[in-house]
Amino acid sequence: MLDLRDVMYGLHRIEEMRKEAEKHNKIQRMLADARQAKRSDNWFKLMWAAIRRRVSHQESTEMPVAGRMPKQVA
Repeated sequence: MLDLRDVMYGLHRIEEMRKEAEKHNKIQRMLADARQAKRSDNWFKLMWAAIRRRVSHQESTEMPVAGRMPKQVA
């Protein structure tokens, strides 16, 4: 016959297993996010290069960026 201690211990074990599963799921999500970031890393590099090209083009035609001397247009 089950007594109260057995029931409480069983509930305690279930709670511990739930916490472990949550921790495991969190780790799995972090690993999946890291894999996704690694996959999309190349896309970010391409976009960053395009932004840098656009900014360097704008610097030659627009107002100077803080900390840089304006380019002289002859």
